[in-house]
Amino acid sequence: MRTFNSILKMNLKKEFQYRTAALSGAITQLFFGFMYIALYRQFLVGDSGDFSIAQMASYIWLGQIFFALFKYFDVCKFEISDKIVNGDVGYQLIRPMNLYSYWYATIFSKSLGQMLIRGIPLTLLVFILPSGWNLLPPVSFEAFLLFLFSITIGAFLVSSINMISYIIVLHTLSPSGVFSFVVAIAMFLAGSIIPIPMMPEGVQAVLNFFPFRYVSDLPYRIYIGNITGSEMFIQLGIQLAWLIGLVVLGKVLMNKKLKKMVVQGG
Repeated sequence: MRTFNSILKMNLKKEFQYRTAALSGAITQLFFGFMYIALYRQFLVGDSGDFSIAQMASYIWLGQIFFALFKYFDVCKFEISDKIVNGDVGYQLIRPMNLYSYWYATIFSKSLGQMLIRGIPLTLLVFILPSGWNLLPPVSFEAFLLFLFSITIGAFLVSSINMISYIIVLHTLSPSGVFSFVVAIAMFLAGSIIPIPMMPEGVQAVLNFFPFRYVSDLPYRIYIGNITGSEMFIQLGIQLAWLIGLVVLGKVLMNKKLKKMVVQGG
């Protein structure tokens, strides 16, 4: 845990140095937020039903605010992918720390730093937009606390998914190929392109069998009150189970690969 905290602090300080890039990123998220809301308003006739226009707008803004935290592509290209491809990963193996834990902390801290520096100003701005276009407050204080819990688990969950992607890169030495495939699948299954509450019920039922919707869709829907009661706690339990399962799987795959890994490049 001490090592994790040290890596987290180091990467957070590094990310906060790139304020101009963060500002441009926040502007980009603002543009995409307006674009998605304008598009999906055409599919929601009124505020009746299980997913209102106001809820949809808040769902979209939460997706833009936490976009950097829930990336499904190569968030640590220089720190991990490049070192795998050119063989420098061999130097990381001689460090007195577990490689899985080191990469995991690097992925998590880099994404968290980017999210904080972009998301905080974006959050303040979208709260004051006109009704129907703005980010609503959470439906209740209890929902907000559960949202914080779920968004934290989701952040670790997406890091676990990305870790498995990097382990696959250890086998293929093709980061672009691996992450292109992951992005194509994960972004849709997570509701990052089309909000999951707007999908047909049959599709939503299928998505429950994959971990991606538990990354961001679940906390967003808790925030806007789209999932409540016993169903919410069942979904939280499934989210936590996916996290534990993927971390265990990632560690097993990593240890298995490291036992017979041959470093190329140099």
